[in-house]
Amino acid sequence: MDGARLILNARYFHIAQTGEKATKYAFVAEAAAGLVNYIATRESVIYNYDEHYKEVSATEAQREAINQFLEVSPDLELSREFKAYDEDRSAANASALISRAAQYVYGTTAEGDVKPSAPATRAQRERIQEFVNKVPAIRQTPEYMDYKASPTRENASEVLSHALEVGLANSADPETLEIMLNYIAERPGVVHNEGKVHGLFTVNGAADLAAEKEAIAAHTGNIYSMVFSLRREDADRLGYDRQDAWSQLFAIKADKIAQALRVPTSKLHWVAAVHNTKHHPHAHFIAYSTEQKSRIYLSEDAIEQLKSEFVSEIFAEERHQIFAPREEARQQLEDRLETLFTQLEHNSNAAVTDLLLPEKLAALRKSIESASGRHVYKYLPKDTKAMVDKLLDEISEVPEIKELLTEYNKYQQQLEAYYKTPDEPKPLSAATTRSNLYPLKNLVVQYALQFEPSPPLTPKTENSSAKTGSTSGFSYSDALDEPENAQMNEPFKATWKTNDIRSWRDNMKVQSSSPPYDGTAEEKYRYAQYLRYDEKCPQDAILWYNLAEQLGHTEAAYQLAQYYLKKGEDQDVELGNYYLLKAKLGFEDTLLDSVNAMQLQAISDGNTYADAIADFGPLEAEEKKQQRAISRAAYFSAVFTQPALKSQT
Repeated sequence: MDGARLILNARYFHIAQTGEKATKYAFVAEAAAGLVNYIATRESVIYNYDEHYKEVSATEAQREAINQFLEVSPDLELSREFKAYDEDRSAANASALISRAAQYVYGTTAEGDVKPSAPATRAQRERIQEFVNKVPAIRQTPEYMDYKASPTRENASEVLSHALEVGLANSADPETLEIMLNYIAERPGVVHNEGKVHGLFTVNGAADLAAEKEAIAAHTGNIYSMVFSLRREDADRLGYDRQDAWSQLFAIKADKIAQALRVPTSKLHWVAAVHNTKHHPHAHFIAYSTEQKSRIYLSEDAIEQLKSEFVSEIFAEERHQIFAPREEARQQLEDRLETLFTQLEHNSNAAVTDLLLPEKLAALRKSIESASGRHVYKYLPKDTKAMVDKLLDEISEVPEIKELLTEYNKYQQQLEAYYKTPDEPKPLSAATTRSNLYPLKNLVVQYALQFEPSPPLTPKTENSSAKTGSTSGFSYSDALDEPENAQMNEPFKATWKTNDIRSWRDNMKVQSSSPPYDGTAEEKYRYAQYLRYDEKCPQDAILWYNLAEQLGHTEAAYQLAQYYLKKGEDQDVELGNYYLLKAKLGFEDTLLDSVNAMQLQAISDGNTYADAIADFGPLEAEEKKQQRAISRAAYFSAVFTQPALKSQT
């Protein structure tokens, strides 16, 4: 099924004051109260019940209502709610069954589909046409499409029930919304419960409907109305066809909602209700600041961030299967860029040499050093940022870089598809602070600052020799030496201000092809890397990753987690989560004394990696393993929410 797995519609309004004309952003008090009443009482709402309902028997009124539903639709006995009620006829189970019963009023076929009912009434057809004329977006809803295909009373009722939500989402005019509210309150068959039975709840449980209607009608600041919608199959599978699941979700995400609305969490007041409808079960959420005159506003960017937050919680387990390979692709992209820079003078790839990187890095370094303030991308002048962006985009066209970027974008689009139409792949220069590709901009800045043109080269003598070595299956050379055929007055090639990066790269190379049975954890890890990447023997590499991990090597634990969490015949989620937890704790321990400890703490507190970088600055120069650990911490901040992981922490 195409389309986003979670849809969020949001709009704000305020209560029109004396003398103020009603508009799509200014509701009269009665209309706002009517909206709250509709959310709390429409026929598909999941009703509240007190905890003591689990202990007491169903009331006589509940039993009578259930019997009436069973007479109309015997298929109700097939429902999950009826089976629970049949086993334990508590007031709570009776309430849940009554909430579900409306979907079975018309019966179901042997395949479980709703049976067609009698044709829509003339009044229903006329009212639908009136609403469609006023709010054309209704034509695009699943409810309306079902009605056009089969104009039954049931389908007509679904269209009319959903019309107000579509009107709100599309900023219908106040008069239209008022007509919709009046119809919902007065149409035939509506239950006039006078507020005694409803589904409105708050962070503290069932809400006082009358008090909430009065409070919203009297509020003088902005009020936000949001609707979170899921697909029917996702709601059933993940448990979001119940009020308690949504209630817990809103409680978990209350701080994120407050942050998006720019309201202190302590000042945020919200009410919600869950509508377990046929096509798209959804939750209504109304929020405002207790500071009466607060003009809260939710930007488009904040809405996207909220959708991402909710998707990350609802679909945590299945999205984790995408996060792992995406992170691996990102890490490989970063590693390849580092290799390109550190071995620039030895790179004979035409796609690289044609970029004239030495000249461009020298010009970029000059521009960066002439700028005042911190020499990180965020604080660079606009012209210098443009130089970084242009260089990064040119490098991303190098075939091996482009291939890795394409792989990363494939997984990124799969993640975005949960809550929006995926964006078309953008150049690296377009990466925002929320993207985990944003640090690549600072990577370019870092290497530009370390770059300086070499002095003219002199020919090598007969006694000169390149420090090269080889083992069976691979070879390497010391990056500090020039090729033997270097010529006098050759155009300058890249050297670096310090040898730290080269030294680290040299140290990471395998010095012998013999298995290091008695070696250190680091030697065993390097040998695993050699088997994996040079000898193309991943199964043999897993053995050596295990040996390194047993000696406490954190990166080895991380690689094992990636291996066992990938889909395939060797997938072992429990074992993968075990190694993932060990890697997480190990990376955090690595950074306890790091100059980047503030970034890690921000990530541990729930901030994204990009936000931590924005607040505390990019990575400072330090040991490579600590830089990698910060990057790994960013990964864990995104995926370390699975139940299997939580239970082990």
